[in-house]
Amino acid sequence: MWMIGIALGIILLVASFLVKERRPRRVLLVLGAVVLAAGLIYGGLVGLLLGGIE
Repeated sequence: MWMIGIALGIILLVASFLVKERRPRRVLLVLGAVVLAAGLIYGGLVGLLLGGIE
């Protein structure tokens, strides 16, 4: 699940560089950054819980 979030974040960030209009570009950039950060945080928490917190 968290890998899907990371992949979607990367796709949105790449799409933001392909869009020419300014406003949709900014929305895609922010949305991609938020989704990517959420995927990374969720993946880190899953890794900690599955690996055992020391």
